Amino acid sequence: AGLTINTNGTVTVAANTPAGSYNLEYTICEINNPGNCDTATSTIVVTAATLVANLDSVPATLSSNTPKTLINVFDNDTKNGAALIPSEVKLTVTTADPKGYLTVDTNGNAILGANAPAGTYELTYQICELLNPTNCSSNQVKVTITAPSIDAVADNLGSINGNAGGTTTVSLIAGDTVNGTQAVIGTNPGEVKLTVTTPIPAGLTINTNGTVTVGANTPAGSYNLEYTICEINNPGNCDTATSTIVVTAATLVANLDSVPSTLSSNTPKTLINVFDNDTKNGAALIPSDVKLTVTTADPKGYLTVDGNGNAILGANAPAGTYELTYEICELLNPTNCSSNQVKVTITAPSIDAVADNLGSINGNAGGTTTVSLIADDTVNGSQAVIGTNAGEVKLTVTTPIPAGLTINTNGTVTVGANTPAGSYNLEYTICEINNPGNCDTATSTIVVTAATLVANLDSVPSTLSSNTPNTLINVFENDTKNGAALIPSEVKLTVTTA
Repeated sequence: AGLTINTNGTVTVAANTPAGSYNLEYTICEINNPGNCDTATSTIVVTAATLVANLDSVPATLSSNTPKTLINVFDNDTKNGAALIPSEVKLTVTTADPKGYLTVDTNGNAILGANAPAGTYELTYQICELLNPTNCSSNQVKVTITAPSIDAVADNLGSINGNAGGTTTVSLIAGDTVNGTQAVIGTNPGEVKLTVTTPIPAGLTINTNGTVTVGANTPAGSYNLEYTICEINNPGNCDTATSTIVVTAATLVANLDSVPSTLSSNTPKTLINVFDNDTKNGAALIPSDVKLTVTTADPKGYLTVDGNGNAILGANAPAGTYELTYEICELLNPTNCSSNQVKVTITAPSIDAVADNLGSINGNAGGTTTVSLIADDTVNGSQAVIGTNAGEVKLTVTTPIPAGLTINTNGTVTVGANTPAGSYNLEYTICEINNPGNCDTATSTIVVTAATLVANLDSVPSTLSSNTPNTLINVFENDTKNGAALIPSEVKLTVTTA
């Protein structure tokens, strides 16, 4: 089949005739003598097509996360020097890619599997004529896969308050790319592995998504994190960058402590606690989180702040304004401080000198009043006490003291013997020892009474007269002064009716 004997004895071989050596036995006979014949066998060789499978060398390329068609192996193969018609051959992979990523399908497409690591891949294929199955040619498909560009970019991760702690919204790999596309942390081909290459500072945690968590009570500071990203597909394809996270200190506010006007006391007096209106991060301050220091003491020495924050006014502080400056510093961040003042105005207590009636004293005998000049006097509503100590008063008589009267240190009045009778006014002033200008004045009265004189009836018994003067009695003998025998020298005797 496929051969035709032409009338002139030539032989025509039809297209697509299988190759082979064909024998043609034929006979020739004379026309004139048809019986005069002879037979011979001639041979014609039908050759197969010239198949050429050419080398397929694919330019260096990147892999993809999906299978990628590189070339068609038939495109540069020939049959009889012309472009190969794929339907005329059978394609077979005779030596597969040992890495398994490079394949050739039945249509001749050379396909690179998804996420092929960087490297060289090759296989050998063969094409055989369908017409002549033993007429074959083979060659290779070769491709070099390059690692994609990988770029770790230094980022500013923002700031986190180290007192409260928190997590960054920005990841270490926020600006990082693989082949120009955002890098993704994971374990799948095409993703990257994140490794922090410097020791991670205490208080910081690197999360699996590349964000950074700052633990509560982490010291303030600018923390550098050097990290490396490496391709999962190509573990040696890496890049390194250093990103920064700023841990901020707490916001400390020491507020002004202005104490309302108050009175001092004879014992130390706690006014306020300076911590009560101070804040940390906008919330009430926890005193144990800070160190308290008085940076400018009260120059008068009365106002102090103790280690617990209590503002204390010393005993018997005079009226006036007192102030000091204090500072609070974080224990976590000793340079994170805030300061303010404590101010208090001490007012002088009310002082009231009250006029008293000191009673009466017999001026002949003399004596001391039981009532003091300051009996009803008060300091801040309490009984005034004469003395030299803070909280006590000084007594001063502001008018000349009448003769015969003595003002005692306790405010009582002594009337000397033989002081003329009369109503004596004593103007006096009391002033606070603490506040010498805080005074009040009053006028109290003492009555000095005269002696009680009694001239008793002198009734003389019947007697005889005499030719000489006759002394009958002494009239003083039954007279009294203050109930006692009269001393004649203390009186003047006058006959009022002769």
